[in-house]
Order: sequence, then C-alpha cells, then structure tokens
Amino acid sequence: MRKPVRYYLAANVETTRLFTYRAELLAQPELPGVRENAIGFVPALNCAALVLDMLVNGHSVSTGAFINNAVSWTIDTLDELCNTAVSNFVAFVLPNLASNLSLIGAKATDITSETGPVGNFNPGTPPTGGDSAPSTSNNCAACIKVETGNRGRSYRGRNFMPGLPTDEVEGNLIDIDWLDDLITTYGSYMNSMNGDGMTPVVLSRVSDGVARPEAIQTPVLSYTATNNLVTSQRDRVHDVHR
Repeated sequence: MRKPVRYYLAANVETTRLFTYRAELLAQPELPGVRENAIGFVPALNCAALVLDMLVNGHSVSTGAFINNAVSWTIDTLDELCNTAVSNFVAFVLPNLASNLSLIGAKATDITSETGPVGNFNPGTPPTGGDSAPSTSNNCAACIKVETGNRGRSYRGRNFMPGLPTDEVEGNLIDIDWLDDLITTYGSYMNSMNGDGMTPVVLSRVSDGVARPEAIQTPVLSYTATNNLVTSQRDRVHDVHR
C-alpha cells in the first residue's frame, strides 16, 4: 500500500514531523546510540495545524502551516480557515506550480488539546497548477524560509513547496525569478490568514531534548529563501518509484 509523500513545515529539528507530532530522535542514556522516535502530544493554545492535500503524478503530497487564533477554534471557524486557505492558495500560489499538481482540499486541526475540533474544505473539482510544464520528481520541492525576527532554531521555520515545473529548474538550481515570485505569492497566501484574530506562527515543542508543557508560538514576520537549490525530501518519501 502506497504511503503519501509529506512536505513538512519544520520550525526546527525538534518539529520535523509536524502533523504526526514526531520530534528529533532523542538519545537514550542507558543505551548509547539508540534513539526514541516520538514525543508525547504537546499542546499549542488556540493553534490550528493546517494541511493542504495535493496530488502530483497521482502521488499524495501536502504542505502546511500553523495558525494561531485570538479566541478558541470551533468547527465552523476551522472550516472557514480551510476555505480561505484553499481559495487563496489557488489565487496566489497555484499559478506558479506544475500543471500535473492538483489541490484536493484542506484540513485544520485545533491542537489546543488531543481532542480539539477539526475543520475541512473540499473544492470539488481539484484545481491544477498554472505552469504548463510537468513537475520534477515528487520528492523535489522549493524551500521557503519562515522568519519571526527572533534568533535561534526555535524561532525560525521552513516550508517545502512541491510541484516544481521542469521548465523552471536546470540541474539542481531553481530559476531565481520564478523562486522570487513563488516567495512573494506564498507570502500573499499566508497573509490572507493574518488578521481578524488569526496569526501564522512558528512552533517550538521541545527544548534541549525535553518536551515543553506547552508549545511556544512566535508570529511570522516574513518569508524568504536561503538559496535557489532544489530541496530533496527523499528521507521522507515512501511512494516514489526508486
């Protein structure tokens, strides 16, 4: 059975498995070199884990973000968040992506508690990327740097955008103009969820290898790129033909 390719927003090495609440493997002192692969649930007050589900070449991929709300989330407000995310992703980001990428829908989970409400939105006929060229390999993505203005690995993040058009990539380099446009439009997409009490944030769930009692949420200030290299998420790819 094929498993989905997942592109994760990683606030730091502690949160590289964003939506399964996995953390960097922690060394066990009694067994040197043996590592545990998960931490317990760490709540984030009034924070929604937003996931956009897509298909590339018939394989599942996704990208996501954390959105804080000034008040408690409800199913209705989570549904509205998903609707807003899909509408603005289609308007701003999707025109840059390959034509064989399609947006299936969005899901938002309130991670204030392990039993928080969940919202969804399905656009019906899946909209597709606006670049006529096909995408590069499913594991390839553009890496967008998420900045909060604070120093330290707990206060910056990354997001990975699948669906790189082959006509915008040469060797292992992404066309600079295309990448600049992607970052600008991605910022517009994320800013559509910044207001009316909502704020995109970077989460930190772990400090010095120890789970925090509650995740730290730091508002996002800007989006940029460290370089124009194609990013490979191959260590997380399960359903790519190797």
